[in-house]
Amino acid sequence: MKHLLFLSGAVLTSALTSQAAMRIVYSENFNDFSITSKTNGVHALGGASAAVTYREFFSSTGLVNDTGSTLNFTSDGVANRTRGAGVWLDTREWSPGTVTVTFDISGFVAATGVDSGSFLQTYTASGVDDTNAVGVDIHGSFNGGVVLSGTATSSTLGDSTAITADGTSLTHTFTYAGEEEIGLFIVHQAVNGDPGGTSAAFSLDNLVVVAETIPLPVQPNIVLFYVDDLGQQDIQLNELDNLCPYDTPNITKLASQAMNFTSGYSPAPSCSPSRAAINNGQHPAKTRFTHVSLDDVDDGKSSQLLIAPYLELQIDRNLLTSAEALAANGYATGHSGKWHQGLNAANYGFQTVNEDRGAHRGMSPDRLDPDAFASDTNASYPLTTERYFPYSAEFPDGIRYPVDEVTDSAIAFMDANKDGPFFLNLCHWMVHWPVLTRNEDLLKYYCTKFGVIYDSDLRDSMGDVKDWTTPGQTNPYFGAMVTTVDWSLGRIVDYLETTDDPRNPGKKLIETTYIFFTSDNGGAEQHGQEVISDNAPFKYGKTNPEEGGVRVPFVVSGPGILADSEVHEMVNQLDLFPTFLTLTDTTIDAADYDELSGLDIAPVLYGEATQVLDALDKPRDFLFWHFPHYSHMKSSLRSGDYKILKSFETGVYELYRLYDGLDANGDPVRLDIEEANDLVASTDPEDVTALAELTAMIEGAFVDYNAELPYLNPDYTGVDPATVAAPDVNTFTGETRLAELTIVSSGPKIVEASVLYRGGPTAGKTDVVTDEFILGMREPATTSVDGYTVSAVIPESITAYCFLLVDENGYMQFTSEVSSPLLVTVPDALAHWPLDEVSGSQAADISGNGHHATVTGAEWTVGVDGGALYFDGGADADADYVVIPVGAVSGINNQISIAMWVYGGTTQPAQDSVFHSRDASDNRIHSILIPWSSGTVVWDAGYDSVADASDRVSKGTDAAIYKGVWNHWVFTKDTTEPAGVGSMVIYLNGSVYDTDTGTYPMSGMNTTWLGSGKDATLSFEGLLDEVMLYDVALTGAEVATLYASYTLPSDYQTWLLNYPGLSDVTFEGDPEQDGIATGLEFVLNGTPTESGEVILPQVDATDENFTFTFTRSADAVPFTEQIFQYGASLSGWTDLNITEPRASEVSLGSISGGLQPVTVTIPKSMAVDGKLFGRLKVLSVVD
Repeated sequence: MKHLLFLSGAVLTSALTSQAAMRIVYSENFNDFSITSKTNGVHALGGASAAVTYREFFSSTGLVNDTGSTLNFTSDGVANRTRGAGVWLDTREWSPGTVTVTFDISGFVAATGVDSGSFLQTYTASGVDDTNAVGVDIHGSFNGGVVLSGTATSSTLGDSTAITADGTSLTHTFTYAGEEEIGLFIVHQAVNGDPGGTSAAFSLDNLVVVAETIPLPVQPNIVLFYVDDLGQQDIQLNELDNLCPYDTPNITKLASQAMNFTSGYSPAPSCSPSRAAINNGQHPAKTRFTHVSLDDVDDGKSSQLLIAPYLELQIDRNLLTSAEALAANGYATGHSGKWHQGLNAANYGFQTVNEDRGAHRGMSPDRLDPDAFASDTNASYPLTTERYFPYSAEFPDGIRYPVDEVTDSAIAFMDANKDGPFFLNLCHWMVHWPVLTRNEDLLKYYCTKFGVIYDSDLRDSMGDVKDWTTPGQTNPYFGAMVTTVDWSLGRIVDYLETTDDPRNPGKKLIETTYIFFTSDNGGAEQHGQEVISDNAPFKYGKTNPEEGGVRVPFVVSGPGILADSEVHEMVNQLDLFPTFLTLTDTTIDAADYDELSGLDIAPVLYGEATQVLDALDKPRDFLFWHFPHYSHMKSSLRSGDYKILKSFETGVYELYRLYDGLDANGDPVRLDIEEANDLVASTDPEDVTALAELTAMIEGAFVDYNAELPYLNPDYTGVDPATVAAPDVNTFTGETRLAELTIVSSGPKIVEASVLYRGGPTAGKTDVVTDEFILGMREPATTSVDGYTVSAVIPESITAYCFLLVDENGYMQFTSEVSSPLLVTVPDALAHWPLDEVSGSQAADISGNGHHATVTGAEWTVGVDGGALYFDGGADADADYVVIPVGAVSGINNQISIAMWVYGGTTQPAQDSVFHSRDASDNRIHSILIPWSSGTVVWDAGYDSVADASDRVSKGTDAAIYKGVWNHWVFTKDTTEPAGVGSMVIYLNGSVYDTDTGTYPMSGMNTTWLGSGKDATLSFEGLLDEVMLYDVALTGAEVATLYASYTLPSDYQTWLLNYPGLSDVTFEGDPEQDGIATGLEFVLNGTPTESGEVILPQVDATDENFTFTFTRSADAVPFTEQIFQYGASLSGWTDLNITEPRASEVSLGSISGGLQPVTVTIPKSMAVDGKLFGRLKVLSVVD
């Protein structure tokens, strides 16, 4: 049976106030009580002797349960008959030690006799009267106890048993050795053949069992099992009107060992804000992180009256997170699965991070493709060897599941960290869109269950996979997703149940681990035409602040938590952070704790309280949701039985009464959880009072949480421009980095302003951010007293910004973006080799310092900006390299920056040296390999003669990073800052790629090469362009500005093929292997509207004309016009218009792969010194 923690307030208060450190471990108010199985609970006893093991005489004889809440016992007229009530506690999960168990027996009174209505009973030694006693049971035998007397303290157990003087409680203290069961029995026995006696009946009411100093695990583990878009009605646990058709046996099993909160809520009706709120413990409205992180500065549409607040790209890294707090207390912290909070989880205190999608990756070309399902032959998605639920006629032995990275990495983290406490944040990508499953057998199972024919009913009349449009909980794909999540939970629990806890010998990890199972928001009911599920009877779903959008499963298991219990108190995932702190005995600064928006629910979990209380021991008064997004733009608040919603577009309130108090069993009386009957206009006094109180609450919440409300849209049709603030002059002063914006003083003034960082360092999804200020951040700007000037100091690392303005009339707007090179000035280079010479053996230095380099073997071609050099990686007999003069490097010591554009080829997969330098003693001072062996980018810098070693930064990466694509690499080293450790940083395309420390000096650089190592070893294969050398360590902002100063040739993918003189070499530029070996080959696919320029390399004249040949897909839409340009240099071009024939008009000849050749011929007379360049630009296409 469910154990309901809704007891009589007087009884509970009495128990708790008299025993300060107690936990309720069992409670029963006897409403609709009945005899149950031999589990934790109350049992009636009957038998010839109280000495008999109580498990041997369970009986309902003499037990009467009236319609009220009193458990009554009467004599059946048999002599020497024992009658009683007992509570058995399964304490086998308790740790050994001294235990005090207190039983509240204030409800025990005599029903008849001289002591009717009194706790104390008359006891006559001669036995002419009945005997009533309270006893404590160990190991199932009624070994001893005390007669019901306020002063009796006897016990045959050798421990301490006592009843309080006023007869309200019995306390038993004993040494607990483990693996024992404890019982309390209140016994009435008729003796000496007198079945009637003078106290022939007694009753028991509101029995509360409280345990003090129950040993709990020290630093228990925490597992947060977080599901995406799982509604409360999507599992077989909180079923209301209809049974849930999705099989979730593991969730149900967990709930049977846990506490289930039927009024569990997410902090927000959408993904990111809920996750962030759990992470930092603060309400989404308070952190202004109320929806999916977008960094969206688009203006509103003309049809929108309101526009949503701006959302930052990531959550504030300065907010303390639960992972950081637990890590400081010695916890290993690990995240597996979906993060969705902008930056990688490693930026927020997680030491082990895996954000793979697991089995929920998209399926191509569709969700019924046979090759996309998991199988024994699918290397990317294999199946488990074990079989699991469900079992059916079609699958009597169960079903195998796709191996899931999210689950496996979570188990691997626990296993690697089980020697110490751990915090696992397991966040599934399921059951979020796309609705699909790689488990074909499970999909077939649900098709059979739902009466769907696999797979014909899943396709339309043309045989294409169709959207599922049948209403309700009928989607077989979604059912498979839900059960897959349940399977994952089962694997996590199974690992914990079967794995020994090294810190607690004799125990399994499950005995020292708390599991929190919940979801980020209510269920998503529909996506486009696809019907996903149904939250009924709750209203709406995800992205709505009604019940269907925020009501979620909420189950907690672990040591000290009453199994199979149900609580109807409102709880929110905001409560997890403070609860984690209590469960793990973790402390944080008081200032940080005061910022937490949730409440500690540990007292409820332990049974110490039946209500969620705040710091002043006052019950929670409301929960609040703020969602100023999409067209509905609403906020809501629930207090007690009532819920209020506010629409920002209309300003109208809605009021609903979800429940009408509690029934006799302590269950909420359902009234309008459908939110169908708006009571705003009700004249009922209760409703009128509720409307006034909740209106004040929600308006107060906007203020208390500093909630950002929707703004008026200045682009809305009909808005008078005179009512909107008008930005005037936007200036930036480089010396002070002060950005200043003036507003036209004849119009509205500015009341709130922020500066948005639109360019600067980023870390993507994999790295930890080291910069204080990064792309996507929002910082407060200063508004002048008169409201007509806005200013902000822009950090040096930021390369672009704009202002967000809110004027006095409530209109929000964004200013134009100000970007580099205005914001950052890059220092002058010590040497700059643009490699634009076209021919010859000299690479000119254009820095003005005259450090011209010498070219050997490398061939001139076209690069990022003008020319470039091609290095063949040792493909021919002659080595390719460039020698940098000693004068360019000899003065470098403590600081250096090396910048270059690199396009790696694929003929040589590794050992590609792009920069190498040695001193006069042949000691290596620098070595940059992109890549070294095993695909590792390596930079060795500096040399220490004592250690005979260099400082090193290295990072393994995918070949796609450095092969077949232009990338801008910058390598900086400063041996003096930070003091004592120095720094080395590798930048890739303007952002930090990897970092390390480094103090070894770089003095004495002598012989230095580009494109090769010492003595032409480790030869590079590919192109180098725009090589720069600095005797300072560039900052991140300077690197970003340098990168932004270049514009890569924008086109469809460009292929390296047939550099001059290399017609016998096959490059990756020939993906179709069609053998074309003239000019630069590339393939044009699809229907582009316009492309940028694609530069073809120069070609030597062999006959009377130059011939440039490229290829395009035969089935691509023909182009209306192309412009081919040719020139003898990269600075002067002549147009040659081409009208391309349609595919059907071109003979493909012997070309394979569905490609057509397009050939352009230029007269030889156009060349200079026998050299000519060509480039192509596509202008438009035929629809």
